[in-house]
Amino acid sequence: MTTDRISLADAVARYRREPGSPANTLQWYRSSAQRYGVIFVGPASVPARKVNGRWTVAVADLDQALLEHRAGQDGLLQVTADYDAHQLHGADGDTIRMRRGGYRRHGAFHFVWNDQAVALREADGLWRCNFCWAPARLEHEAAECHRCRDWGSCGHDCTLSAITCATCGTRQPT
Repeated sequence: MTTDRISLADAVARYRREPGSPANTLQWYRSSAQRYGVIFVGPASVPARKVNGRWTVAVADLDQALLEHRAGQDGLLQVTADYDAHQLHGADGDTIRMRRGGYRRHGAFHFVWNDQAVALREADGLWRCNFCWAPARLEHEAAECHRCRDWGSCGHDCTLSAITCATCGTRQPT
């Protein structure tokens, strides 16, 4: 093997040392290489090919993908720090990813969640006021949708009619 390429196993080991890298197995990366001809490193796809019966990637391609991954992680850390300082990113309707979760903006409120709590089914998340950051109260006075009425849950909060903040008095119809 030439020095401009490294084995897939070595590439995956380098990626795993990066903060925020997923816990995918080496076999997952091999399957990706075989199926798509690339492995996914953060937001980048790195071309992979077999050399002498072993999957390899170009060192330059891996290095570039790791730089992009680090930049993405730095962005997540900044957005998380901003959220902790009560500064929101994005516009109405945007979903913003943070370290270990995210939030979705909706007018004067935002819905925030923690990925682990959602995965463990401990909590789906909660609505917060954009002005005072107090947890919001939900009003459910809208009629059920056709699907809920006739067949069961549609998977959405279709009866939600308004979001209100008891602390500062902000109210927003949905």
